[in-house]
Amino acid sequence: MRLTLKNGATSQTLEASQMPQGWHHLALTIGSGRIALYVDGAEVAASEHVDVQLSDLRPVLNFVGCGQTADIPLMNGYVDDLRIYNYALGQDEIAQLMNQAEAEEGSAWAPPVVPGKDLAQITTSDNVYLYNVDADAFVTYGMSWNTQTVSQRLPKGDKSVANRFRIGVSKSSAGKVFLSFRDKVSSYIGCLSDAANVWSDRSKTEGTFTYRGIDSPTGKLYTLKSDSQDALLDVTYAYGGPLTTRNGRNFVHWAFIPAKDISNGNYALYKERKQLYNVYQAIVDAEKEAEFADELQEAYQAYVAADATVGTIRTATRNLILSAAPYVDAELDVSALFTNADMLGNNTTADWTETTTTIKEGDIEVLHQPITLEQTQTDLPNGVYEVVFHGFYRNDATGKVPAVTAQTQSTVKGNMPTRDKIIENEVLMNADETAAGAAQTLASDVAQTRLTDIIVDDRQMTLSATVTSEAQWFNFQGFDITYKRPFVRVEVPASGYTTFYYSDQSFLLPEGMEAYTCIQKNGQITVNRSFTEPGTVLPAGQALVLKATPGVYDMMPTTKKKTVDPNNQLRGTDADELTHGGSYYYTLTENEEGETGFNWSATDGATFVNPAHKAYFAFKGDTSPADFYPIGSITSVSVSKAAAPFTDGIYDLAGQRVATPRRGIYLIQSRSTDGSTTIRKVMK
Repeated sequence: MRLTLKNGATSQTLEASQMPQGWHHLALTIGSGRIALYVDGAEVAASEHVDVQLSDLRPVLNFVGCGQTADIPLMNGYVDDLRIYNYALGQDEIAQLMNQAEAEEGSAWAPPVVPGKDLAQITTSDNVYLYNVDADAFVTYGMSWNTQTVSQRLPKGDKSVANRFRIGVSKSSAGKVFLSFRDKVSSYIGCLSDAANVWSDRSKTEGTFTYRGIDSPTGKLYTLKSDSQDALLDVTYAYGGPLTTRNGRNFVHWAFIPAKDISNGNYALYKERKQLYNVYQAIVDAEKEAEFADELQEAYQAYVAADATVGTIRTATRNLILSAAPYVDAELDVSALFTNADMLGNNTTADWTETTTTIKEGDIEVLHQPITLEQTQTDLPNGVYEVVFHGFYRNDATGKVPAVTAQTQSTVKGNMPTRDKIIENEVLMNADETAAGAAQTLASDVAQTRLTDIIVDDRQMTLSATVTSEAQWFNFQGFDITYKRPFVRVEVPASGYTTFYYSDQSFLLPEGMEAYTCIQKNGQITVNRSFTEPGTVLPAGQALVLKATPGVYDMMPTTKKKTVDPNNQLRGTDADELTHGGSYYYTLTENEEGETGFNWSATDGATFVNPAHKAYFAFKGDTSPADFYPIGSITSVSVSKAAAPFTDGIYDLAGQRVATPRRGIYLIQSRSTDGSTTIRKVMK
């Protein structure tokens, strides 16, 4: 492959090997003092001088696939998606454009690319950051007076270039790499003999790693295998923490990010794109692409925009979450719904408090100062949330325990852990560690306040973390907010009846709906318990018949507990499963005459596959029952509703008052003033 630029007697040529057959992404950049040729995102030829300027090229006619003169052969191939830019693109932008083209071709988004550098191109004079892709954490040392090596998130809006993060890299010809901190050049990052931790004061022999490149659509990734330990370099906690080889999370994918890609914001953009991509992937996994095609297209434009900023991508993420979260059957990271949720956007906790905070050793810290971090959002998707606050505190005297709160229609509250508790529970912690080593402590799984089962039913939630005592200091690094699941939606058909079952979640009865448990009695199916008061707890594991005006109803989850009806013969399943527990099985449906009731779904009442989250009736006994029981006759009689004032009278089993009873079964003094019926006495 050859590129020639010619202006009179002056010409310039770049040459590269022949491209193999198939589709390829080709890019040429001509900038101030440099010209380069890229194939599939990789630079294949370049010159540090430009002999022929673009301004020198002034042909009247321009062609794609052929040259300006007849001696140049026609291109033997195809060209698609030709673009001309008015500036020289960088390699990262070219890779992004290539991924965009591939995504559009395959109707899928390309994953965000880590701005890592090829180890082959790293020199001993380069400043790079060693980044764990799985934990989203950078290698540094825990304290200025301690050589223990840890990994942590970056402060200051992900643009920190502090010396303690900078790594020097040297390589050997045998695929070996040696790593050291720039301000600790005489020591190497290596493994202790017991592989319980990694330190930055090892000899070059102890600090030898064999590196292996990984072909990944997310960028240039590597594994680093300790020669002395014969194990891969890993991290201890989900959020970073001490490096290790055998006590880790299998977080073994590393990238070497140049310092300039931190300071110029490329890494921060990668993080934002990653969060947006995860929301997109959740929609794909839920097979909802068609339903949210317009919203996905709008988000995609922000995702691939050459002029994207952290703000524009974060806005796109937020908008996509608000549109799709209630319809995605998966847990979703929705931290983007709160502004600056990780509190790493600046040197203060802007958007959370007016109180100025400081950053020390890369971690937000408040010393002996009461403070409340608080933010309210009013347009959240209704549903169930979980919130994790990363933080811990230390009492220098006495004082009220700092608390983390999620306020909705109800309050979910938790206490922050102490530094001592974290040290007691984490064998790799240094008991003498102070605020300077807070990065290591914050990464711990114990340095969290976890609030679960937060119910948002009016789209509003206030998150807060409060320290009230001047005797305390605390370190923190923001909130993680997860949308666990939407409210369950129940559609009541034209008949006004349906069934309902969840084994692991309780719900509150919606306004305008009634619920029933059922039993068999005297060869009939009848109501055993009825629930009519809005807000009544419908306990997990209790199958029900629901009655309401036809329409769609939100079933609000609750953490409240209530005992199930032990005599209930309605059964349910969380997945499509065979019925069990009885001799004959009924499903709620219409019969051939269009009447709704409990009907055999299989011949002779045999077992059948019950749909997920629906209920069926398990009839017991050897005597063959009827194949159909009308729902009206079942729900017209209630035997366990709370007593109410009664109107005297005699009623039949359909609940109709009878002036002159004939032969049969009747209910005496059973009609309540609220319209329900409760058996007080039976007359035959």
